[in-house]
Amino acid sequence: MVRRILVVLNVIFLTDYPNLQIFLFMGQQLAYTLYLFRLRPYEEPKMSRIEMFNELMLLLASESLLIFTQYVDDPIAQYNFGWYPTGLMLSTVIINTLISTYD
Repeated sequence: MVRRILVVLNVIFLTDYPNLQIFLFMGQQLAYTLYLFRLRPYEEPKMSRIEMFNELMLLLASESLLIFTQYVDDPIAQYNFGWYPTGLMLSTVIINTLISTYD
């Protein structure tokens, strides 16, 4: 719950600082992913693995957000690179659907 509140506060109060927003989100995501890998808070090992997979995919996608800032001013490169986070999230949805269906 605290993590979600921090993301919302980040979006609301740092709208003029998109780079800072991205770095804070990446830091939060990395901290939560490390927390999951280190402490394994779920009782069921399967739930831990699913949650770790989902958070790892989100972490990888969040790392790609910097390409969409002023650091890269080539819109064609941004468009082409946009397929990377799209593919990550699509594969996450497909894998989670398969796990839910065949479990």
